[in-house]
Amino acid sequence: MADTEDKGKIVVVKGISQYNVLNFAAEQMAKSFEGYGYRVAVLDGRSMLGKEAEILSQEMNDNGKFIFIFNPIFYDTMVNKHASLFDNLGCPVFTYLVDSPYYHIERLEHVNNHKIYLGCVDYNHVTYINRYHANIRNAVFLPHFGFRAPVDIPYGQREIDLYFPGSYADPQKRAKDIDELPDVLCHIARVLIPELLSDKKLTLDRALTKYLDSIKFDYEANDIPELIYALVCVDQYIRDYHRHSVITEILNAGISLTVSGAGWSGLKEQYPRYLNILSEEGLDIEENLTVIVNSKILLNILPNFQNGTHERVFTAMMNGCICLTDDNQFFKMNFEENKEIVYYDIDNLKRLPGIIQDILDQPAKAVGIAEGGRQRIQGEYGFDNLAKQILSFMGCEK
Repeated sequence: MADTEDKGKIVVVKGISQYNVLNFAAEQMAKSFEGYGYRVAVLDGRSMLGKEAEILSQEMNDNGKFIFIFNPIFYDTMVNKHASLFDNLGCPVFTYLVDSPYYHIERLEHVNNHKIYLGCVDYNHVTYINRYHANIRNAVFLPHFGFRAPVDIPYGQREIDLYFPGSYADPQKRAKDIDELPDVLCHIARVLIPELLSDKKLTLDRALTKYLDSIKFDYEANDIPELIYALVCVDQYIRDYHRHSVITEILNAGISLTVSGAGWSGLKEQYPRYLNILSEEGLDIEENLTVIVNSKILLNILPNFQNGTHERVFTAMMNGCICLTDDNQFFKMNFEENKEIVYYDIDNLKRLPGIIQDILDQPAKAVGIAEGGRQRIQGEYGFDNLAKQILSFMGCEK
């Protein structure tokens, strides 16, 4: 009997990951690639320091198809004075960028390998890369994934009413970072913040260029990433501001909220009765799934993703939770309100406590929404389908 034809090897590299989310996702992606008949080598990038080129070259010489990584790790690893690691290797690389590119600008500028593909979780991220990072030639949209817990708990038996897995930071502390910027940058930040808060569809790069145009400032496209890098604290402030506003609106209404993640202890002092902290350090993703599957509602606050996805949304829906999230263009177009998902208006938070109470007071309706979301998301945002899309992007047989 003839041996099965070798479809080749995919090299999956893990890195540093908060709450082990991305490393767990890398392992799931590796299993999906294997399911399509590929050999997969899973490497720990932290153990490769100083030997990256040697190890990756050896793996890719074994009929390697491409390297898969989350976020642009190794982009700024230089093998000599003139070439980055991936430029030197010259092999295909798929980078799954699951956060805003604003937080990876320094790394993104170091590569010029035309075989690099960058999967972005927001269509606006694709637009930003295409406009301002000409060295990245293949930016594509790839939605977030969702994790499924190994067990399920019927909705009516779940013990946690409302859960938010994520950290907290006082926006006033971030405002101090802005105050410490050089005078010109501080002034720009103070102009941009109210613009961004008043228009949730506006991105930081678009707000910045709009302002520069208004003062007739002469700039080149490659100036924008440098300015964004210096002003990324503005994006962080907007994230922190919205998170603080949503959380305190809920707690001020006397609604109990369970959380896990860093930074909550100060808020606990203000709301000792209603804020329940499971872990100040945060939970490993596998531990977190056991909490999610025991929750009726999972709260999501989008991190300035105006036309994209988030893992919290899909993980909630995959595990039979009602996902309660602020809306954006992508979710509005793809998920039906009050049948698959529940939206709140970030600009009208006074209605949020009532939305939560209505869900909790109508369990039959809530079960319908939770199951509608679960059915809607089955397969489409799982790792097998995402792996299939990645193989297609990379020109590999599925």
